[in-house]
Amino acid sequence: MEDSRLKALADIFVNYSLEVKKGEHILIRADEPEALPLMEEIYIKILEKGGYPLIRIKPEIFDYLLAKHASKKQIENFLDTEIYELNKVQGRIKICAPKNPKMMANVDSGKLALVQKKLGMYRKYLDKVKWLLFYYPTEGLAQQMEMSLKETENFIFKACLKDWRKETEKMKKIKKFFDGGKIVRIKGNETDIAFSIEGRKGELSGGKHNMPGGEAYYAPIENSINGQIFFEGSRSYEGKAMKDIFLEFKNGRITKIKAESGQDFLTYLTKIDRGAARIGEFGIGCNYDLNRITNETLFDEKIGGTIHLALGDRVNFDGKNRSILHFDIVKDLRKEGKIYLDGKLVQEKGKFIFL
Repeated sequence: MEDSRLKALADIFVNYSLEVKKGEHILIRADEPEALPLMEEIYIKILEKGGYPLIRIKPEIFDYLLAKHASKKQIENFLDTEIYELNKVQGRIKICAPKNPKMMANVDSGKLALVQKKLGMYRKYLDKVKWLLFYYPTEGLAQQMEMSLKETENFIFKACLKDWRKETEKMKKIKKFFDGGKIVRIKGNETDIAFSIEGRKGELSGGKHNMPGGEAYYAPIENSINGQIFFEGSRSYEGKAMKDIFLEFKNGRITKIKAESGQDFLTYLTKIDRGAARIGEFGIGCNYDLNRITNETLFDEKIGGTIHLALGDRVNFDGKNRSILHFDIVKDLRKEGKIYLDGKLVQEKGKFIFL
């Protein structure tokens, strides 16, 4: 794809998201060669800043082959070289360019859990450097999002090509409002759930780590979550699909799980470790240029008018819940949904009342 928008995107990545400085070593990693046009633009921008770009392409088929054929010992050690490399750079840009989003669908759940455990350890090292995650428009992604490739390109660029400093200032109003509150309650279709965020300060996704950005997120008080929530539609985790998820909570832990499909796998996920059956994140979508559910969490969790809860690991350092799992599940509130803060209605059908 030859597109002037790639140059603009690369400029945001290098000069805003990572703020690359002279002399810094930056790893540019992609799943597939389809992302090369963007990688080239990023490479040029880093050189212009006086930095040292390092290129890596690792097709997604190798993650499948690892989970399918490797022994437990091999899986436990498969990231050692990448961790060594990560310790030598100051920043990392990961470009997902999926050919087949369902590739891992039939991988044994136990093997997949081992891979995720190792990736969870990798995140510990990733947090020591500047990093950014982006999904490049491919035919595979377009099929997942149920769009044409051209529609997918336009959808992604519209959501990403923004003045993220201004967008962050807008989101600060939402964060400030919720920072001053205690009890969040969400009501909607088969949904009435409440939890405390008292003393927990929110953080913003303003294009620094995820692109697109557009999210305010909190770590709820771990034992405060009570009620039920219904997530309409399809969701997936590592290519394994689940549909119409219903969860019930008591004192912070899941007490009931139902799903039209994928219930066994979802139940398995919540038993991976002690923290997997708790909520580590409450997120509020703030990007109103994202206007449709795509079945890709990086986009859906940012949609203005949605919220999401993540099973498992804490989302920021305020949280205490730890797990190798971090599974964001998005709920669309735009048709029928309300958010209350300390008993006062603050959002209805996806629109904030206080803004």
